[in-house]
Amino acid sequence: MITITNSKIAGFEPRWAPFRGFSLLFDNPGDSVSSMGRDWLKVDCSVDESEDLQLYKGFAEFLNEIGRYRLTNTYLFCPLPPYSYHVTVWDGLNDGNVQDVSADCHLRLKNFLKNLPGSLLTDKEFTNEVRHSPLITSTNRSIRFKFKRLAKWGNEVLVASLMPADQDSERELKRIVEDRKALSAWFRERFGVTMRSSYSPHVTLGYFANEEYAASATPEIDRWTESVKKRVDQLTITFSGISLYGFTDMVTFFKETQRG
Repeated sequence: MITITNSKIAGFEPRWAPFRGFSLLFDNPGDSVSSMGRDWLKVDCSVDESEDLQLYKGFAEFLNEIGRYRLTNTYLFCPLPPYSYHVTVWDGLNDGNVQDVSADCHLRLKNFLKNLPGSLLTDKEFTNEVRHSPLITSTNRSIRFKFKRLAKWGNEVLVASLMPADQDSERELKRIVEDRKALSAWFRERFGVTMRSSYSPHVTLGYFANEEYAASATPEIDRWTESVKKRVDQLTITFSGISLYGFTDMVTFFKETQRG
C-alpha cells in the first residue's frame, strides 16, 4: 500500500494516456451523450439523473463505497469516471493492434488513428464494412442486460460482467455473436488482423496501473461481487441500437452527429 505522508496531499488522480481507435458500442439509453463540437456526440452518461442508467449508477456507488482513495492507494486502481461507462459490442482497430495489420495498410492505419476524430468522417477504408454490418443496420433491436459478476482480467482491468436478463435478450445476444464473427472474419481477410473471437458483455470500471498491486486485489473479487449484487440485483439496462464510435483515450468516446 502507498502511504501518503504529506498532509497537503489527499490522493492521486489518474491521467489517461492517449489510446486511439474505433469500436462498435451499444448506444446508452437515456441522457447519455453531449455535444463535442459540431460533428460529434460524446459518451457522457448522467448516471445520477437518468432512470435508464441506474445499473451504471449502482456500479459507481459500489466504487464509492469501497473508497476511491483506498482503491488507488492500495491497488493502484484507476476508476473510470461514470460518465464514460459503456458496453462494447465489437473491438475494431486501435493503437493496440495496429502492428498486427498487413504491411500494405499499416502506415495508412497509423495515419487514420493519428487523425482521429476527423478521419472517422473522411477516411472510409477501415470503417466502411463496419458501417454496413448488420450489427449497425439491423432495426428493432432490443437487448436487456443484468449484472453477472465482477472480473479482473489479466491484472489489468476490473469489469462488471453482464448477462441477458430474459430469453428474448438471450436470442438477440446469439445474433450479435454471429454478426461479430462475420465482421471479424472480413477484417482478418482484408487487413490480416485477428480480432478477439469470444464475447463477454461488460462495463469496464477501471484499470490497474501495476500488475503486482492488481494481483493483491484478487482475494477481494468475490466479496466485491456480492457487494455489487446487493446494490444492483434487481436492476437492468436496455439497449436498442449499436453505433460506430471512435476514441482517443479510455474516457473519450464519440460518434458522428446524425443530421436530418
